[in-house]
Amino acid sequence: MIKFAKLLEFASLELSLRAQGLNSLVSTATERVTRIEDYEERQIDLLERTEEAALDEVNSESLAEEQQFLMEAISEFKKELIGNAGADQDALPLLGQLELAIAITKNTIDPLKTNTP
Repeated sequence: MIKFAKLLEFASLELSLRAQGLNSLVSTATERVTRIEDYEERQIDLLERTEEAALDEVNSESLAEEQQFLMEAISEFKKELIGNAGADQDALPLLGQLELAIAITKNTIDPLKTNTP
């Protein structure tokens, strides 16, 4: 009976540790999704304001600065994911997508700067 109690205690401890690890993964994923959604909202807002600027034939140079800030925020997020020891395995697919987002936002900065009515 004592052996069974020790086995039960060990299994309970193991299950508890695994649950804590899973909670940590869920928390990390939720934080990442929240940040990505923020970047998405900022980009959509910039797209809408760029369209309005084009329709109103006003200078869009001020939008270039905001696009630059967005690109820098995404770059910083990517650096945080990589960290000092390299990226977690679960973050690897996200890194490629962030690199693509950085490249796209970077490519829009110059056209926004040079756009004049």
